Amino acid sequence: MLKPRVRALTAGGGAVADLAGIHSGVATSDVEIERALNAITATLNDQGLEEWDQARAQQIVTQSLGGEPQLTVDAGGGVHDDTGRRVAAIRRTASGEWITERQNETAERSDTAIPAPGPESTSERS
Repeated sequence: MLKPRVRALTAGGGAVADLAGIHSGVATSDVEIERALNAITATLNDQGLEEWDQARAQQIVTQSLGGEPQLTVDAGGGVHDDTGRRVAAIRRTASGEWITERQNETAERSDTAIPAPGPESTSERS
């Protein structure tokens, strides 16, 4: 079985990790991608998640697809199909709402993971 790799920046210190995708021989359909994105948006907003939680997002995505790990969520909120292409991104707006955006998977570097956000500065400016 082929296991394509997706390079991802981790949340702790920016180290690079490999996320193994699972190649089932059948591409994830647009309907399945939309189902997962709708589940992510609704669940994160309903639960009032304040901070990004990659493991929780992955759990929601996998459960929305009947327990099959067809999509992989990276540390920065990128959603990748089983070939490693980024098909969507999960983001939090300035107002605190979680949204998902479809990505153009045919664009150059669409297999690149979204970097995890860095630590926020706590210093005050004078």
